[in-house]
Amino acid sequence: MFMVSNFSAQIKFIHDATNSTASPLHSAVQPKPEPKPINDTNYEPFNTTNPHSSWCPYATCQNSPLCQPCNRRYILIVATGRSGSTTVLKMINSLPNVRLSGENRNFLGITAPLVNTFHFDDPSKYPKGYIVKKDPRRPGISPLLEQNFDRDDGPFAHNAIPPQSMSCAIQHAFNVLNPPPQAVQREDNLLSVRDYDESTIFGFKTIRLQKNDWTPMYAAKYITEVFPCAKVIINIRSNAADQVRSMENTFRSEDGTYKTEEDIHQTNQ
Repeated sequence: MFMVSNFSAQIKFIHDATNSTASPLHSAVQPKPEPKPINDTNYEPFNTTNPHSSWCPYATCQNSPLCQPCNRRYILIVATGRSGSTTVLKMINSLPNVRLSGENRNFLGITAPLVNTFHFDDPSKYPKGYIVKKDPRRPGISPLLEQNFDRDDGPFAHNAIPPQSMSCAIQHAFNVLNPPPQAVQREDNLLSVRDYDESTIFGFKTIRLQKNDWTPMYAAKYITEVFPCAKVIINIRSNAADQVRSMENTFRSEDGTYKTEEDIHQTNQ
């Protein structure tokens, strides 16, 4: 993660990290990439290989036949309203081989309770943390995502779910909200959407992350679980007074009042 304080320097950092010669974002058709060689000799179905170690060197990649959570690179812009996040979005999208979408009604905040439901016996424990505890009222019954064995009978019968498997489900749900241009979709018979986006860096911006009832640490844990190979840009506006005036000229808060400068400082912290 890094803070946007000097736009030109930070954007250059991301541009260098992409190391891509692909065509710009909105090109209708890209050349079909060469197939990657496959070596089945040393293949292990469960491994921790990070295919993008230069992009996300500290990512936790618990690969399995169900999910390879680090296969896709992401850039997430986390900001507050009227802080210049749309400008940052446009700047990032001007880079080659990158496609970030705009606001998505707090996708992270909406999906976190879903994943949490399978992490804990009792969803009411959300959002206290990721420490998994068995429910003493149901001895022997573990949360679905923590059961590392096949249970073939009883009301909670299901096979073991590999760690981090829900990451791919959440990523796919987001990817559906961030498709390639319609011209590319219409030419899928010439170049599949999968091939077109094989090396594309996906992402989005959000100004609603802080609206959830969770701590910054919990939010960070959730992001690193479901988007392990992501870079996060924290975008704030240093002049909170100007930000408040911009909000007053644009929209009111949900209760009909305007946010104050103190509110902005508290959110930024």
